[in-house]
Amino acid sequence: MATSPTDWNTPTVLIRTEVYLHDEEGDHWAWRTAAPLLPDAQEYVYSEEELDRTINVYGQLVARIFQRTERVQRFRVRAHAAHHDHRHLLGVFEWQRSEETGRLIPAQEPTILWTETKKVLASCG
Repeated sequence: MATSPTDWNTPTVLIRTEVYLHDEEGDHWAWRTAAPLLPDAQEYVYSEEELDRTINVYGQLVARIFQRTERVQRFRVRAHAAHHDHRHLLGVFEWQRSEETGRLIPAQEPTILWTETKKVLASCG
């Protein structure tokens, strides 16, 4: 049986998209938030499998949004558990532009840290 979204074991997941871009002077590369174009979103996720599906879907949506701009060569979707004043990384999924096709494709499989985070959140009480 599912528990309420305010329980510690049912974290509110904050989804944040970041792009890898040059700074204003063009000297340094850094991860930068994609907001306000893609503001942070909150989802209720009840399992590791749901988290995997959630960041996969967000990754595909973001890839479609950024497909037309060549400025974005790499981006990532990060999922954080928001519990009280603590924010813990639950998962990350990086994408990059293919040199062969020019399309944005997954750079790797999503990294999911669900089990470790649940243990940390339980200790926060």
